[in-house]
Amino acid sequence: MGVNLTPLKDLLAAVQAASIPVWVCGACAVARQIGGSDLTAGAVIKGMPGYIKAVAERDRNVAF
Repeated sequence: MGVNLTPLKDLLAAVQAASIPVWVCGACAVARQIGGSDLTAGAVIKGMPGYIKAVAERDRNVAF
């Protein structure tokens, strides 16, 4: 566990409460054998075209 970090379950709850979409990388999901039924409420699996479209449509982006 990280020191002085908000627990992930609390961060997820805040993201869901704010109606922020949660996208799961399609290639990552395949590699980990994760399907739509494995995801938390509101999360969806997106392929690269979806990510590229979202980046192209916005004037600001977050990268990590």
